[in-house]
Amino acid sequence: MADRKRRKIKKFTPRMQGTLFAFMGIIVLTFIFLIVQIGKINKNSGEKYKKKAFSQQSYVNSVLQYKRGDILDRNNTKLATSRLLYNVIVSPYDFLDDEDTKTTTIAALCSYFEIEEQEVQTLLTERPKSKYYIIRKEVSKDKVDDYKEMLEQEKKRAKKENDDMKINKNAVYFEKNYKRTYPLSNTACSVVGFSSSDNSGLWGLENQYNDILNGLAGRSYGYYSSDSSIEKTVKAAKNGKNIVTTLDVNIQNIVEKTIKHYMKKYNPKNIAVLVMNPKNGEIYAMSSDVTYDLNNAFDLTNIYSEQEIAGWSEKEKSQKLNEMWQNYCIAHAYEPGSTFKPITVCAALEEGIANNNSTFYCDGFENISGVIIRCVSRNGHGNMTLKTSLMESCNDVMMQLVNTMGKKKFMEYEKRFNIGLKTGIDLPGENPGSVFTEDKLGPTELATSSFGQGLQTNMVQIASAFSSIINGGYYYQPHVVKQILDDEGNVVENIEPTLVRKTVSKSTSDYLKDYLLATVEDGTGATAQIPGYSIGGKTGTAQKLPRTAGKHLVSFIGGCPMNNPEVVVYAIMDEPGMADDAHSTYAQEVARSVMKEIFPFLGIYKSKTTSEENGGQASVTAQPTVEPTTEPTAEPTVEPTVDPQDNLESADENENLPIAQ
Repeated sequence: MADRKRRKIKKFTPRMQGTLFAFMGIIVLTFIFLIVQIGKINKNSGEKYKKKAFSQQSYVNSVLQYKRGDILDRNNTKLATSRLLYNVIVSPYDFLDDEDTKTTTIAALCSYFEIEEQEVQTLLTERPKSKYYIIRKEVSKDKVDDYKEMLEQEKKRAKKENDDMKINKNAVYFEKNYKRTYPLSNTACSVVGFSSSDNSGLWGLENQYNDILNGLAGRSYGYYSSDSSIEKTVKAAKNGKNIVTTLDVNIQNIVEKTIKHYMKKYNPKNIAVLVMNPKNGEIYAMSSDVTYDLNNAFDLTNIYSEQEIAGWSEKEKSQKLNEMWQNYCIAHAYEPGSTFKPITVCAALEEGIANNNSTFYCDGFENISGVIIRCVSRNGHGNMTLKTSLMESCNDVMMQLVNTMGKKKFMEYEKRFNIGLKTGIDLPGENPGSVFTEDKLGPTELATSSFGQGLQTNMVQIASAFSSIINGGYYYQPHVVKQILDDEGNVVENIEPTLVRKTVSKSTSDYLKDYLLATVEDGTGATAQIPGYSIGGKTGTAQKLPRTAGKHLVSFIGGCPMNNPEVVVYAIMDEPGMADDAHSTYAQEVARSVMKEIFPFLGIYKSKTTSEENGGQASVTAQPTVEPTTEPTAEPTVEPTVDPQDNLESADENENLPIAQ
């Protein structure tokens, strides 16, 4: 056996070994030849084949944009939305050297997206290795769909004819790009606000609810074959949420139209109007004369001439833009004048300083620490009740009330009604105004504050305080958003009204409703009457600083129907363009015009509930039973910017004085 094995081994002779080595040498030479040939091909045509391979399978890593949420009015009318557009992306690196395919692809690109051929050729020459170049922005979805349909038809043709595609599908691709648009242009512009191109809210609701409106970007990455089916991974974008506001576009349009009408009629410095639901703090509308196009928010030519703008520095232009963008109803602080008087009367009733049967005597002035402070009636109103003191807007009675009350109690009610404090409205830029601190609220400051001069408020402060007075004493935080929806319209959150505190008792509220109703029917608010409607309200005339200029801010605030108030309308006219401008009738005209048109939208119709037909008392319905959940948190920190001495006259002088009416 061993001999046989040895004999087999001996068969591998030197001759056989030589043959084996020769065969292996041939194989090595063949490999060397192939390597040399591959090197030549790579050197001469490597880039062409590399692109060919990349066109069939390429790595893609791109960001998927989310859609910023819509802003809607209470009836789902779009105030702000994001329109789907596309960026057209060219990848010069993916253009094949095959001239026919390149030419056809360029022709299609130019035809569908209105691009000059030279622009594409220059790009291919100057940036041949680029894989991402935005050649067109904000292309409509229709154009992109047409291009994709053409590619699909070309793919079917190539498959049917067993041919290569004549369009290089990987050389041109698209990315979603949403553009923020405002369908109603300047409607409610100071409330809605606007955002930047990178979805950063810059003003108004766009700023306040920026995090809710914004979504999360997605990402697409992986390897794509010629039919886009290999190793593709997509992490979808998450769209932002929609917000439903308390605004009513119908009411907002009425307000804005009315403002324009009276701006033209009287040519005042400004007019502002706020419409509110007194039962829950919802804002239906707010606007002033200063408006702008939300789709072109940096354009000042709507207000100023191009010559004026050209002469400004960048700092001045920025200042003018901020003035244009601000919401007058919350950002402008002013002396409210006699629209503040209902608060003084409420405090007197609540503290037992006066009652419905109390009487007072107005002789036309009060001597406060040696300083004469005049009433609206220089000769005096004579004997008055609380009711007639509001009806005739008597300063004298107000001063008598706070003199008995004292400054500490008066300040408590300022705080209770949120005067000089931010209301917490869900909008940026609120100016809380200012009231006197205890150490600066002397006798004369207390006297002038009683009728709304010397202190400063904003419109939403007065409207919210007035609403609590006529709704039974419930102070609701004013707000402009009521609901949050997901991008499919499902409710994510209902924003319930926030009851801040109880301001006055139901009985005090009932008395004030009666007084305010009489003020419109038989007092200084008679111009605001609308036959058949029970409107209660208060007028205001405040002399602006400097007092010597004789400029006034006039106002009217009213609610309807007074047996069960459904709406509050507050109108301000700043410096009526009339020789004799110290009359709240101008503001009453504005408020009456707004109320007359909005009542049908709110389901408020004519009734017989007036003080005359109801025995001198406004009828009252059941009030809410919700108890307040919060208390005031802080004293106002802003110091008053007006000197109450400007409202006063020394005992030995006989100059004309400002009148709060």
